[in-house]
Amino acid sequence: MFDDISFLVQETLKESQNPNRGRGFFSFQSKNNNIPEESCGVLYRIQKNAATFVIRIHVCDDLKETYQNIIKHPDLFPSLRFEAEDILEEELKFFICDSLEFAESIKSKLANKRFPINEEDVFNISDPGDSWWLKQDNGQLNIYFKLSHTQEMQDLIKLGPLGDPEHSLEQFGKLYGYFKMLFPLQDYSSGFGQFSLTTEEKDHPLFKQFSRLLSRGDVSADFWEYLRDIEKENSDKPYIKSLRSANYFLMELASTRRFWLEVQSQL
Repeated sequence: MFDDISFLVQETLKESQNPNRGRGFFSFQSKNNNIPEESCGVLYRIQKNAATFVIRIHVCDDLKETYQNIIKHPDLFPSLRFEAEDILEEELKFFICDSLEFAESIKSKLANKRFPINEEDVFNISDPGDSWWLKQDNGQLNIYFKLSHTQEMQDLIKLGPLGDPEHSLEQFGKLYGYFKMLFPLQDYSSGFGQFSLTTEEKDHPLFKQFSRLLSRGDVSADFWEYLRDIEKENSDKPYIKSLRSANYFLMELASTRRFWLEVQSQL
């Protein structure tokens, strides 16, 4: 999987430079008649009531063809849980991914789980919710994997349930050297339910891009090109596999964050 990271970064760079693909990396469109040809990703619908919602997801390697098949034969796609009274053209949405692996990752993290619409209003100590929360402050980034009453809500950005907290903490814990390649680090820690890093240069362009990746799910084309370049420059180093893994982790994180923003906009 990680051997394909250079290809994925190149494809990502092409997408972000293509004005006809909507919003660039991990593009999505609200009008389903605009689905590009031969694009992979997820087709999904949101089932919600007054307090909670569930995302039904189908992964496919050809969004346009599969979308048309679902509209014609919804009974062949039971995972989407359509009923006779549903207006399929209104409910069925799509989200483009640059890799089926990213689409599968989104499905594994978010499909068929019941989420509260206003999570911050219902969490408690025994069940602090699934979302990650981001705090940005003068060159410091803190990701809280479980919300508690000690945090000031007005200072936090809700990122959504972007991954298993334990696994993600483990991943971030391995990336000190990686982030140090990107921008100067003053402090770095991962554990006890949160990840934190502080840079010595709060206006460093790569730090700002990483912050943007977390908050918005997208970055400039220059950022992905830089990741591609450092892979090329270090292709003969013993840590190249770890470098590819780290790049992939950021790309996967961006895709999930981007998708969650799309879902939030429909609640």
